[in-house]
Amino acid sequence: MPIHPNVARCNHMKVDGNRCGSPSKTGHKKCHFHMHTLNLPFRFVFPPLEDANAIQVGIMEVMRALLEKRIERADAGTLLYALQIAQSNLRNISLVGKPLPEGIDEDELSMAAILMKEIRLAEEEGQEIEKRERETKEKTSTLTVDGIGVPR
Repeated sequence: MPIHPNVARCNHMKVDGNRCGSPSKTGHKKCHFHMHTLNLPFRFVFPPLEDANAIQVGIMEVMRALLEKRIERADAGTLLYALQIAQSNLRNISLVGKPLPEGIDEDELSMAAILMKEIRLAEEEGQEIEKRERETKEKTSTLTVDGIGVPR
């Protein structure tokens, strides 16, 4: 679903030079994802792992930290494994945000609340589909002959 042109967009520039483009949080210049990930305290800075270029920069940062003896070899191995997992997950993720239903303020939702809301919405949607299928099945299970319903 396209985002309305009057909605403010996240101004984060990805490593490849493209803008994020997700809707920005109300009163801010960045989306929820980039406000969260860019404000985390680390011993060294990874870019948000949103595309293959960012993961490559992360690998280079781990290599530089290892060479400069800022991290131990075991920590570097763990970080490189995490970057490998992030690389394999790239084809399965989409960082484009979905608009929230009216009356919901995204500043008040935690990640768990957002996920639970998505699960609830998916379950409700599934129940609606099942209900429509049952109704359709019930309608097609009777045959009308001269205005009288006859079960098939």
